Amino acid sequence: MMRNLLKLSALTALFVMAAHAQPPPAQPTAPPPPLSGAVLEVQQGQIQGFVKDNVAVFRGLPYAAPPVGELRWKEPQPAKSWTGVRAANTLGASCADAEDCLFLNIFTPADATPASRLPVFVWIHGGGFAAGSGAATDGSKFARAGVIVVSINYRLGRAGWFAHPALTAENNGGPLANYGNMDQIGALKWVRDNIDAFGGDPARVTLGGSSAGAISTAHLMLAPQARGLFSKAVSESSFNRLETAPIRSAAGASAERSGLSFAESVGILGTGPEAAKALRALTLAQLKAPAASQSAADRPRPIADGVMITGTIEEGFRARRQVAIPYLLGDTDDDSSLFRRGIDMKGRLADLSKSPGFLDAYDPGRTGDADRIIAKVMTDESNREPNRTVARLHATKAPAFVYHFAYVPRATRETAYGAGHSAETRYVFGGDAPRPLDAEDTAVSDTVNSLWVAFIKTGDPGSVAGTTWLQFGGREEPRLLITRTGKAEISKQMHPARLDWVEANLVK
Repeated sequence: MMRNLLKLSALTALFVMAAHAQPPPAQPTAPPPPLSGAVLEVQQGQIQGFVKDNVAVFRGLPYAAPPVGELRWKEPQPAKSWTGVRAANTLGASCADAEDCLFLNIFTPADATPASRLPVFVWIHGGGFAAGSGAATDGSKFARAGVIVVSINYRLGRAGWFAHPALTAENNGGPLANYGNMDQIGALKWVRDNIDAFGGDPARVTLGGSSAGAISTAHLMLAPQARGLFSKAVSESSFNRLETAPIRSAAGASAERSGLSFAESVGILGTGPEAAKALRALTLAQLKAPAASQSAADRPRPIADGVMITGTIEEGFRARRQVAIPYLLGDTDDDSSLFRRGIDMKGRLADLSKSPGFLDAYDPGRTGDADRIIAKVMTDESNREPNRTVARLHATKAPAFVYHFAYVPRATRETAYGAGHSAETRYVFGGDAPRPLDAEDTAVSDTVNSLWVAFIKTGDPGSVAGTTWLQFGGREEPRLLITRTGKAEISKQMHPARLDWVEANLVK
């Protein structure tokens, strides 16, 4: 059994490094749109956003109190009320840049009323648990199709995922360390309590995300603290075997050991209340600074606190701890696109070629193209085979719908290895960044968006866009394929030889 391509700890390192390969989305520099549309009432007070193209948009709504000072590394607390009408036409700060950042944005049909009872899509952005913002998401296309979109910020980096003995000591057995996940749950609770004012149905909430957001979605499917807050889930370009760091360990790496190392690097010693106080007095810049001895695997990621998160996503699904709800998940054909920097492709190919069955699975034509072959192996190991495993496990409990996104725009179709990591998300939402969609792009976006809309509305995307998207399972394991040229079709048993080889040779 070979284990020499990507150990799971190396996969963790590659994933978290991806956050630094993706610059945070640029914040809009144009003046905020003028306030327009209805004044709505939420639990904290009155708000007014703006209307654009028949979509009512509300920006920068606080769903929790600022997690600063004594509230740093605590579960999110309720947002404070305000008097008068709060302007909701300006984005709140990103959690990559500020700690007072627990804001969400809402896109809803302009004519929605509390009687509309529309389905809701709560979106968790990606960024390796260290970057990104809900501001990058434009939910207008969904809103025009009758789905309310809520995009959220959540604590990032050490503000969001951090453990230290002093923090553990002050905790009374509740969740700890995964503060970013706690924020996501806090946002879901705010949606439950307030979305009816925007025309939404709190009983019809779908939780979804891409990359780190997809991982978070799957972890919340397993978290008892999130039970009842959503009824369907979507994971795009997920990593279902991303390792979780234990809070503490007698030997080897642990989250507390990493926390102690960081604290020592900024001159904070000890494990008592004074250490906790000193840690909370650090500036955000100090909190974001890498420790001198920090490895990539020590960077922020889910922590097995034993209360909210107990292990990897695959381990949780294998133990059947996930909530039994319809689940849509998938990947792109070059999902490892962000993680190949510095990889010795020729050396890896020479090494793997010694393994029985490898060349037949990955290079049946014996092309010897190391870059493309190893790119396929890395994508299969990091995303596609784990997705297949999780889909198999979930399909025995509730409906699972699996997709594979391979569309590449015409301009790069001849040279690109395939659709890169999280490429599908742009077409799901139909955004124009980083370039406007052309007619072919728009047709792909219309297809995938309509499928996602149908899933969010009914739990079954199968009757939309002229393609019957069958549930995953059985001998054929059907999945939706968006081809390199953008055609939607059903593929059965995609690359079974490759995925079987990965499962037999690269999985612990």
